[in-house]
Amino acid sequence: MHDGTLHKTDEDVDAVDDLDESSTSDSDSDFEQSEAPTSAKKRQKLSEKSSAKRVINVKPKSTKSPVKPAAKSGSEDIRDPEAHVLEYMRRTNRPYSVLNVYENLHRNIPKTMLTRHLDSLVTNEQLVGKVYGKTKIYYVNQMGIQLPSEEQRRETEDDIKKIEGDCAAMEKKSRDAEALLASIHSEISDENLNVKIESLEKEIETIQQVVDQFDGKERVIIPPEQKQRLKQNFTKFRAAWISRKRLAMDAVEQIAEGMEKKPKDVLKLCDIETDAEYGISSIPSALVV
Repeated sequence: MHDGTLHKTDEDVDAVDDLDESSTSDSDSDFEQSEAPTSAKKRQKLSEKSSAKRVINVKPKSTKSPVKPAAKSGSEDIRDPEAHVLEYMRRTNRPYSVLNVYENLHRNIPKTMLTRHLDSLVTNEQLVGKVYGKTKIYYVNQMGIQLPSEEQRRETEDDIKKIEGDCAAMEKKSRDAEALLASIHSEISDENLNVKIESLEKEIETIQQVVDQFDGKERVIIPPEQKQRLKQNFTKFRAAWISRKRLAMDAVEQIAEGMEKKPKDVLKLCDIETDAEYGISSIPSALVV
């Protein structure tokens, strides 16, 4: 038995009484021999139960460390929350609700504490609080802000105009750079440019061969009178071509309108040959005399 560490239950008391009775009994030896093993088993069970209870009761409650709430990621150690809130409100100088300030300060200050600090700043007349429906809005007390002098105001306006001018110049420079970049991207690539150059060089060689042929010794020199006569004939035949084609097409269109058919159907019905059938897409231009 262990002193001072066990809490006896009714079952344990019964077991101890049985042990005492077995040890003090004056019964015959046969009874003692039959009862001895049973008393030994009871002692073993009692010892095991006492050890189990000792293990359970030995654990001191004082050894349990209190569970600390997990720290929020990105939280800041704000030593003076009220000063921190006031500095933020002055820096932004805008009206905010409690929820706005709570979110803008990244939830580093609990909402209940934040409301208390805002109301305290209102009491100290550093902030102004107004209720709109179910929402209370806080903003910096404008009476405590020192107004700039007229000279400072003019200097600030001049600085603003200068910055706006610089900004406009930078925007124009940016647009010009973007336009230049777009033109560079739209230009022909080096590979396609090489192919184009080779094609033009071959075309130049072909034209040069024609020029050399005209400049050669075997060229036929046409007299000016014959050249002029050829130009006159070309002009006359071209005018006749245009006139006859116009007359023919006017007649075809009138017939097609009367027959309620398309002009191309009338041309096919009358077996009229067209310029397109001979590979002529348009009438040649007039010669410049």
